[in-house]
Amino acid sequence: MLDSLSPENIGGLYGRSGSLTKRLFLRRLGRKGWILLYSTVLFIVLLIWAARSHVLLGTGDAPWAFSLYAKAPSVPDKVHLAMLFDPVALLVLFITFATPFFCVQQVIAISAFNSMNEANIRHRRASLKIAELNALVRKVNKAFFIIGTRTMSIVILLLSFLGSYELNYFIRKNGVLQSWNPSRLPDAKWRSIVYDGWWANAESHIGFAVALVIFGTYLLYHVAKQLAMGLIFSIYARRALDKGFGVAPNLSVNIDGYYGLRKLRYFMQWTYVATLLDFFTMLGIIAVWLPFDQFTIFMILLIMATNVLTVLYPTTVAIGGSILEKTSYVKYLTGLNHNSRKERDELVEKSWTVANLPFRLRSTLTGVTLYFLVPVVLAIVAALLK
Repeated sequence: MLDSLSPENIGGLYGRSGSLTKRLFLRRLGRKGWILLYSTVLFIVLLIWAARSHVLLGTGDAPWAFSLYAKAPSVPDKVHLAMLFDPVALLVLFITFATPFFCVQQVIAISAFNSMNEANIRHRRASLKIAELNALVRKVNKAFFIIGTRTMSIVILLLSFLGSYELNYFIRKNGVLQSWNPSRLPDAKWRSIVYDGWWANAESHIGFAVALVIFGTYLLYHVAKQLAMGLIFSIYARRALDKGFGVAPNLSVNIDGYYGLRKLRYFMQWTYVATLLDFFTMLGIIAVWLPFDQFTIFMILLIMATNVLTVLYPTTVAIGGSILEKTSYVKYLTGLNHNSRKERDELVEKSWTVANLPFRLRSTLTGVTLYFLVPVVLAIVAALLK
């Protein structure tokens, strides 16, 4: 029997063995329950704080920055970009609180990966290289454990803080919405007055500026853990496939509507949704808040390359595992006694018609199209506004 993967060891919030968080909170509320509880409370507190500080909806003495796109070009002396009227901020706040929840869903799915696929290949379970695969599992679990150690977590936290602080410093230095100037003002003047009316500017709303740094640190920390987990799992999936074990649909009976791969379907759904939201959030920060320039293009390409490595590459490995299982199952069928050759051929044909992944190809292509199309549209719009 194959040992289970232990991705929960990347952090206490995800159920790491022996962690203080697990002992105090997770045993009663569970991982998802605890994340939903404190995320909801923090979000409500943030909204109340913003409302009391008059940065939630803005004030009536200044127009909304984006409303100027619907008017003739003008020379405003001030504008507002309140929290609920800042689409990038809303996306940042949502993904900040949602990322740990997405990561928990992925942790649960990865933990079930080995048992799910092993149960689907009973016809060749005896031929699996159990000893070699379990040795690989132990190495992978050690890597998960290292990511969750106190030293590594502190290092990731410090790097996340530096990244968040530098990003906020860059925003303070360059202003906001420089490449999205619908007025007659010079870009430098426009970005200055937008920053002055921004809900998180460091001059008049220092508390929210600090909060944004903290939220950014929190987000980058969990994204880093998520990416590390995804990279480690990708390496495991590739090496396990080389040893004859991978994504394996149950070709003998469709036990859950997805040939035994319903858990994999959930994993892919959460992964794709999280990846798209992360991408659009970073795109909003570097292409809307910050000036759209060569650095923006470089960062977009870097983010895309990272996502290809941690999302699209594992998808191709999963397809390879499914094809391997189909090939093995067809060989198994040809070795059985059948009432007729026609019956055997029908079973073989049915095996090959099963989808390689428990996911609609049309949905995947739609997501990929949006993934590559949105940056192009943003670049065109930003260029037109120059």
